[in-house]
Amino acid sequence: MKRSQWVGLALNKFGNRAKETLSVALDATHHVPVTVGFEMVTACNITCLHCTRWREAPVPNPLTIDEWRRLVREVLALCGPCHLNVPQGGGEPLIDARNVLDVVKLASRSGISTSIATNATLLDEAMAQDICDSGLGALNISLDGMRPETHDFSRNTPGTFDKAMSAVGFMKKKGRQSMVRISAIVSGNSFEELPDLAEWVKQEKLEGIQFNPLRPRGNDWARLWPKDIEGICAALDRLIELKNRGYPIWNTAANFEYMKYYFRDPSREYPEFLCAIHTGLIVRKTGLVQVCRFKEPVGDVRKNSLSEIWNSSEAALRLRDIRGCKKSCILGNAYFRPGLAERGVSFWNHMKTPWAV
Repeated sequence: MKRSQWVGLALNKFGNRAKETLSVALDATHHVPVTVGFEMVTACNITCLHCTRWREAPVPNPLTIDEWRRLVREVLALCGPCHLNVPQGGGEPLIDARNVLDVVKLASRSGISTSIATNATLLDEAMAQDICDSGLGALNISLDGMRPETHDFSRNTPGTFDKAMSAVGFMKKKGRQSMVRISAIVSGNSFEELPDLAEWVKQEKLEGIQFNPLRPRGNDWARLWPKDIEGICAALDRLIELKNRGYPIWNTAANFEYMKYYFRDPSREYPEFLCAIHTGLIVRKTGLVQVCRFKEPVGDVRKNSLSEIWNSSEAALRLRDIRGCKKSCILGNAYFRPGLAERGVSFWNHMKTPWAV
């Protein structure tokens, strides 16, 4: 994405954040999404302890590549410059790299910023080149610790640590390490290594790192739940210290502070926050559309356009429901709303990033 396109994106997102504030105050919908997720892939090739995607049956009658391409144009018509995540809610995108990168390329050329999240087990040097050629904005690679045994345990698949490290090496070889962001889970088996992981990200000059607290999903997540709560809180304090020293950590300090409450009392709710998914939209592989993937769909792209769905009474009801939802999943990095100061820092950091021509 060119610098001029990114400035347009930033201004559009800022304007819609302001409109969203008005929407909340008036209990109405005056904004459009700033983030859209395409669930193009639901399958996964590894068996993470905290996830069930790899257990799910194939989706019948999924959207075709032509339908996904049409949806890119509908996203632009509804939202203007925005951000597109592929896939949304799990699944390994590089299982279907050809179609995923085709959509990424179309979106990027249209002025939409793009990101994919991958376990990196399928990312070899040729794939790294394809990713660079697609115009992808951010490559999120899962990495839960600095030791193979830590990451491989949580991902329940031997060799995933080495493959993630190799993938980072391939992107560095292409001179594109600045588009790599590490995604790490804060859990009982990884918390002692997380500050070292942040140190490594800074040393490698990657785009940054984001931390997500372990959520009770899948069949074996309890094997990752921390027993040493004070130890995990001390690790979070260390991450706050690194954040305040300018390390490329995408979580806010407030996010880390509230994670400590979460691990001490997982059932607690957070009435002081509004979930950031209030500004998002998700298109499932079946064509169903959700505002929050934990709530009922609001439409179907095979029956109505995204604009018609977003402006429907069903979507308005779901957004109102989200405004009243205060569950602890708000603390996930993708759901926690940064303050104005953090957004300003993010804007400045992006302006210093090398841009495509």
